[in-house]
Amino acid sequence: MLRCRLSLLLLFCPMLTAFGAAQTPNDVANLALRARADSNDPMAHFALAVAYLERKQYADGEVVLNEAIAIDPQFAPGYFYLSAIPRKRSVQRMRVNVGGTPFEILVFGNDSVSRESRRLARIAFYLNPLLDLGRPGPGVVPLAWKGGADQAMDDFRARRFQEARNRLSDLISRSEGKSDSVATVFLWYRALCAARLSRFDDAIKDLDRLRLRAGHDDASQMMFARTWFSPDDYGFVIAFLHQLAGHREDAVRAYQELLERNIGLYTAHIRLAELHEQAQDWPRAVAERQRAVETNPDDPSLVYDLGATLQRAGRNAEAAEALQRAIQLNPRETRAYHALGLAQLALDRPADARTTFEQFIALAPSRYQSQLFDARWRLAQIQ
Repeated sequence: MLRCRLSLLLLFCPMLTAFGAAQTPNDVANLALRARADSNDPMAHFALAVAYLERKQYADGEVVLNEAIAIDPQFAPGYFYLSAIPRKRSVQRMRVNVGGTPFEILVFGNDSVSRESRRLARIAFYLNPLLDLGRPGPGVVPLAWKGGADQAMDDFRARRFQEARNRLSDLISRSEGKSDSVATVFLWYRALCAARLSRFDDAIKDLDRLRLRAGHDDASQMMFARTWFSPDDYGFVIAFLHQLAGHREDAVRAYQELLERNIGLYTAHIRLAELHEQAQDWPRAVAERQRAVETNPDDPSLVYDLGATLQRAGRNAEAAEALQRAIQLNPRETRAYHALGLAQLALDRPADARTTFEQFIALAPSRYQSQLFDARWRLAQIQ
């Protein structure tokens, strides 16, 4: 399950920055049917939402994206696409006097709409630090480098990662020392390409350069339309890459250092729990799950994570309690039913397990093939 979740994080990279090619009406209708049939599958709702957004049906897309997040509050693409939906901002007409001549200008307020967009993008980033956050803001890439940059971006979004990396390496060698802001953008995307190619050490080297640069020069921090990068943001990506690369000690140390500076970074607790669980260090894994819940108590998916880790650790009585609470908080998190059924079997409560597995089979998305097979097999064994 842990490896599956990490794989899903990579699946949605790169993200579309426009909303992609237009869908036909039949495509949308089919996606809507699938979302209704698999009503507890965040990926089915996400696919439908993207189809709506491609057709500029933003209100419909927003509803469906919120549905995906309600099912899985750790579904990073849902937050990012929500942050990208065009919304009306406050606009005021203001008269100014320049050199004795009056002018009327439009002032776009930095209002709650903008703040909410940035908040959603930040959530998406910390859930999946390898998200493609969209083309950098205007002016970040000077015109002299725009042609090569656009070609590299086209390769990147077409998943031609080696070609994109080669173009970016050429741009870096030609721009280094001439424009730090240009090199910053190119280093970032070269790191993303290296990560897609599983060249994690190369990606870490580029990101460490960016982290050090951002710490010394605020002007070189990379800006996107809905978010920005600080030294700790780069540090979080580096920690995540260490985790993907299997550098357990480096990843643990990096996450812990980030938590010393930001105790509210609940996603660092999620990643630490994954690392400890992979090492079968169950006391530390459970402790990090508990810290994640304490840090972000409004997220029911963290309660499910705690219960699932307790179940895998063999602490089935505690697991059953946590998983029942997770189901109460979010009945659409169907994985909780499967984990609860396993805990109930281990506690010699076959009647309860039967009911729970039957609920799981009735509610689970069709793509949960292995868990559905397991649940049916276990039901057949219960006398």
